[in-house]
Amino acid sequence: MAAQGIASKTHLSRVIIHDNISERRILELKEKHEEDLKKKTEIFHDSLKKRFLSNLQKKNSRWAREHDHFIRYLEMEHRNKKNVADLSAGQGPPKSHKKTVGPTPLQRRMR
Repeated sequence: MAAQGIASKTHLSRVIIHDNISERRILELKEKHEEDLKKKTEIFHDSLKKRFLSNLQKKNSRWAREHDHFIRYLEMEHRNKKNVADLSAGQGPPKSHKKTVGPTPLQRRMR
């Protein structure tokens, strides 16, 4: 029994060294895995950020186009309402530089 105790003590240092080497290697593998995962998440985050910014830019340009169309529509409606108000006030249609020769088609029908 005393011989077994001595023999086991002699292998103990080798087992400890071997365990330390194994643990160190496992730790290195875990660190490498964490670094790789960190790089992948950074790349993924950057791609999401780029996609978000490009979508935001597309939306802004689309909203600007729609806004321009809407403003033109409102201006046209404003001009139409103003022309209708002018006509109802008896001012008549806006005068053109063209001279009319003879009666207009509406005047011909009224005869």
